[in-house]
Amino acid sequence: RSYKLKEVTPPSDYTQVTTEIEITVDDHGNITIVTTEVDGGGKISVNEDGDTVVLEDARKKEVKISKTDLGGEELEGATITVTGKDNAGNEVKKTWESETTAHTLKLDPGTYTMEEKVAPAGYQCVETKIQFSVDADGNVTAEEISRSAERRVGKECSSRRSPYH
Repeated sequence: RSYKLKEVTPPSDYTQVTTEIEITVDDHGNITIVTTEVDGGGKISVNEDGDTVVLEDARKKEVKISKTDLGGEELEGATITVTGKDNAGNEVKKTWESETTAHTLKLDPGTYTMEEKVAPAGYQCVETKIQFSVDADGNVTAEEISRSAERRVGKECSSRRSPYH
């Protein structure tokens, strides 16, 4: 007999396996995995007793993002947004205000863009978008950095001004 398995909802902080998994079970109860590769960094196997199919989900990857001055000191008060899609096609949008320590995000493998929306008081807005990818092993790679030709001075990148303009 042939069966198809599909993960509907992964545990919290784990990457969903969206691959439809096919297995067969013979008349003696022996399980054979037909689908041997799954997405999202997951793994499929049969336990040692041969009577249970095991689907291992990969944990979401921790990515640390800092807002620093040129001397490397963390800056408070910048509004940062990360947008993009994970490899399963799910939209991601995370926004936060920077603090005195790096911000940690849990991201699935995919491609993302980081952008400063509001500069800390007294600083110019960084008109740079940084595209980066996260692979199944949690490695982060900067893919593309695009800068605006226009420099804006002020607290909010689009309209508000700081007292230092």
